[in-house]
Amino acid sequence: MRQLVDALLDPVILAELTGRTVVADRIRIKAKNSVVLALRDAETGQPDGWARVLWPITQDKASKVVERAQRRGQRIQTRPLHAGLMMQWGELASDPQLAAVYRVALKEGLIEAGDQVLRYNPLRRLVVRHGDTTVRLSTQANPVALPLDWALIEDGVPLPGRLDSGAHPQIAVQRFVGDTDLEDTRDLAATRTVGAALATLHRAEVPNALRGWLSSREPDPREQGAAHVELLSLLDDDLAARMASLADQTARRWDQVRTDTRLVVHGDASPDQMLLDSATGRVWVTDLERACLADPAVDLGSYLANCSDDEGAALLAGYTAAGGALPASRLLDAARSRAILLAAADPIRRAEPEWREHVSQRLDALEGTLR
Repeated sequence: MRQLVDALLDPVILAELTGRTVVADRIRIKAKNSVVLALRDAETGQPDGWARVLWPITQDKASKVVERAQRRGQRIQTRPLHAGLMMQWGELASDPQLAAVYRVALKEGLIEAGDQVLRYNPLRRLVVRHGDTTVRLSTQANPVALPLDWALIEDGVPLPGRLDSGAHPQIAVQRFVGDTDLEDTRDLAATRTVGAALATLHRAEVPNALRGWLSSREPDPREQGAAHVELLSLLDDDLAARMASLADQTARRWDQVRTDTRLVVHGDASPDQMLLDSATGRVWVTDLERACLADPAVDLGSYLANCSDDEGAALLAGYTAAGGALPASRLLDAARSRAILLAAADPIRRAEPEWREHVSQRLDALEGTLR
């Protein structure tokens, strides 16, 4: 697996395998099953399809995928690799899991073939801009996304706002808002506004049916740490061992300080999840895919783990000014450690060629918060 992943993340080798000038943009690894890639054009930087390497146990459906694509006038290419492995690749519209919902969105006029791709997670999710809307296509329907959106907007949370009726559960349409996010445009005033928005979110009251669904979605740091270790054990034994030790320390620290408070939280609060209109300073909270019921320190710690000290101070100032109650410093520190752990393997998933160095840097940061 190590040699295969290193090869797929090498632009020269990947170009030789696919016959295209592409680089890996995301990677998802399933031991003795598959490795899935999002492809990006090496020259333009734009999303440019998908690829996957299949183990023999998963190759029985590969020919059917090719046949379906051919009936739609699409081409999926296949080539054998060493040790009985098989590689497939194709354009975005031929994604084996998203092709059906993609055709529905085209038929309904919700998207067009030339729309700008904002995000692509192969075999799972595609987000495009279509005119003044953002359209999200997913392989899995989220049964509460629409009513949660309605409930939070009613309580004053600044969300872009859904425009669809929910008639197609795998398709979500919302307004296209802002011209940047707070990761690309660092802005202290806007960060203060984000703090106020999180305070509003944490005060939100949602129907009991939604609370029941959200209550089961809080990630367990111990389980996530174990998943990181399992992934790293396929790729780098030393990093796997270090991850195991720090994940255990982080989970134990979180268990010691966490409270029984359960409020609606974003679940992945960070500057890149906050959209900004740079002309007006207006801010929107977006991407509630990981929303759950949890201690509000989860959101504050998550944001603090991804911003500068000045931005963190602005965030907390906005939070308290809007009526939010700051967690105890020990709890806030543990929430920050928790957030760093949950994202510790992201450099691998983002297909960063220097992922070993970047994961090690994240573990350095995690270790620093645990001292």
